[in-house]
Amino acid sequence: MIDVRAASPDFAGVPGGTTGLLCKDYKGKVADTVVFKVDTGLLAELRSRERQAVCASAR
Repeated sequence: MIDVRAASPDFAGVPGGTTGLLCKDYKGKVADTVVFKVDTGLLAELRSRERQAVCASAR
């Protein structure tokens, strides 16, 4: 998911778009305004996996 977003031309011109950590949303009455924001769900999943890896290596 991260690699796909990072390589997407939709995210190329957006600051931070090449990290793959942004998601695309639409705002406005008719959803005509594009908004890019940090994908907090993805970051939470990455943190969870990191915690599991640290706990597993501590055993």
